This record gives sequence, structure tokens and C-alpha cells, in this order.
Amino acid sequence: MAKIELRLKIEESVRDEFKAACALNRKTMSEIIEEYMKGYVEQTNQQRQKKE
Repeated sequence: MAKIELRLKIEESVRDEFKAACALNRKTMSEIIEEYMKGYVEQTNQQRQKKE
């Protein structure tokens, strides 16, 4: 699947702490953000299904 570039604005200190946490887990920031995004989409879809 093709990868795209995503730009976002966050506080520098948040980025720095996140980058350090990712490094501790031997993951890139991109990998972790993608995992969170997939989880958020899945959670949202499950919630929508419960309401139907």
C-alpha cells in the first residue's frame, strides 16, 4: 500500500517526549502514529456498529 506524508502541528516538547518514547520501544514515530490511527478507526467503527 502506498505511503503518504502527513504534516501536523504539535508542541515541540510533546514531539520530543514522543520521539524518545518511540526510541525506547525501538519504533519510529510513524509506526506508532499509524498503529494509533488504525486502533482509533477500529474503535470508532465498533462504537458505530453498537449504535445501529
